[in-house]
Amino acid sequence: MALYLLSVGYIQPMEEVSKHFEGHVSWLQAKYASGVLLGYAKKVPLTGGIIFATASSREELDAVIAGDPFVKAEVAAYDVTELDPTRLSPALLEFAEEKS
Repeated sequence: MALYLLSVGYIQPMEEVSKHFEGHVSWLQAKYASGVLLGYAKKVPLTGGIIFATASSREELDAVIAGDPFVKAEVAAYDVTELDPTRLSPALLEFAEEKS
């Protein structure tokens, strides 16, 4: 399995993006529950989001991303980076737990 950092950026006006927000959030929740998404956050200011994901291949991940209602509606674009973590602080996990 590989770890990926997904940077999501809105490519349409917020008025258009907001029409698909509910479907996108449902998609995020379902993929988180399935274990594909490890965490996600909004960018500040709200220009998109950041997602940590895992998949056995880039092709598998691309198929998952293609199911995002934002992608289907062409209101957001993904920039995907594969990561090879060297070290993660326990404080990162504690921060995530506090926000949950």
